[in-house]
Amino acid sequence: MKRLGVDVGGTFTDLIHVDDDGAVSVHKVPSTPSDPSQATLGGALELCHAADVAPEELDQFFHGTTVATNIILEHNGAEVGLLTTRGFRDILHIARHKKPLNWSNFQELPWQRHPLVKRRYRMPITERVTAPHGEVLVPLDEGEVVAAVRELKAQGVEAIAVCFLFSFLNPDHERRVKKIVLEEFPEAFLSVRHEVLPQYREYEGFSTVCLNAYVGPKVSRYVRRLASEMSTHGFDAELHLMSSTGGVLTAESAAEKPVTTMFSGPIAGLIGGIWAGRSAGAPGVISQVVADTAHFTGNFPAACSVEACAADIALGKAKAAEVCETCHGAAGNSTSQDFPKLGGQYRDYLEKALRDYKSGDRKNAIMAGFAKPLSKEEIDNLAAYYAAQPAVVSSKH
Repeated sequence: MKRLGVDVGGTFTDLIHVDDDGAVSVHKVPSTPSDPSQATLGGALELCHAADVAPEELDQFFHGTTVATNIILEHNGAEVGLLTTRGFRDILHIARHKKPLNWSNFQELPWQRHPLVKRRYRMPITERVTAPHGEVLVPLDEGEVVAAVRELKAQGVEAIAVCFLFSFLNPDHERRVKKIVLEEFPEAFLSVRHEVLPQYREYEGFSTVCLNAYVGPKVSRYVRRLASEMSTHGFDAELHLMSSTGGVLTAESAAEKPVTTMFSGPIAGLIGGIWAGRSAGAPGVISQVVADTAHFTGNFPAACSVEACAADIALGKAKAAEVCETCHGAAGNSTSQDFPKLGGQYRDYLEKALRDYKSGDRKNAIMAGFAKPLSKEEIDNLAAYYAAQPAVVSSKH
């Protein structure tokens, strides 16, 4: 097994090649911010030559990146337009009514000073879906949608986010708007709430979907260009990118939902720190990733194993209520009474593995995002476990 890993930073791109014989080769090249794929591909070819490995001999190609991270830190993302339910265009400005300094009238609120979507590009649309059953209270005004999309196109936006109230309960209006945008403005990067984050809480949902649109054009172009150039230069291994949850993404998944790579580079550093700590007999670690743009710190307590917790649940060896609190927190998502301890991200991974298997897509049936393909026996155990614990897997997010 020959594996190549690449980490793209703002100044340098670092590469490592490892094979099962224990041979390790490392390489460093200057990054190319205007097109990060140049440094990634060029460095990979140089490392393959130094390691005496042909590109087609590689079995795995893994990639951690801070491209999306740096876009946010440097405030140089796309100009985004927002189509949202009438009366809710200012959710991005109001946020959660929580300020860093509650009693200060003189403070900078980052989400207001650096808005993901300028107010003039937030277009209210007449429509309304209600909770808790997703009933349509006000039909979608398609004429308003067409007019808004045409205006945004004329204003020169690069991406469009679609965020309707309670679309996670009934996405029909968002689906129709998506078709209209693809007809009227096909070149725009499109980010739709029920596809990116079909969960409740409006500010969290709106901001995540708009963040996806904000980083989308640059990241998607970069990822797709890199995957295409890899194929051109003889790399047969499929490109996988590190996700913010510590798992891996296909190139197409990362291009469609680039917000999932926001902490791709930093989480790779934490996972590397965990490995180094365990190798040195120190299961609990604090890792630091020092880069030119930012400094990231990660903590992994000694008593915790996120992989083990996710795997035990997937294979029916543990119930959700038995998952440790640290792993619950590491999942990075809110929970519900239906899923008392397991974070939403891990639940989503496990559910996706089951759906992929049932649809015949066994290749993408990956357990808990940790790049371990599920066997038929493991999937059957997962299905049996879900059947025995109907309250654990819920459509309520």
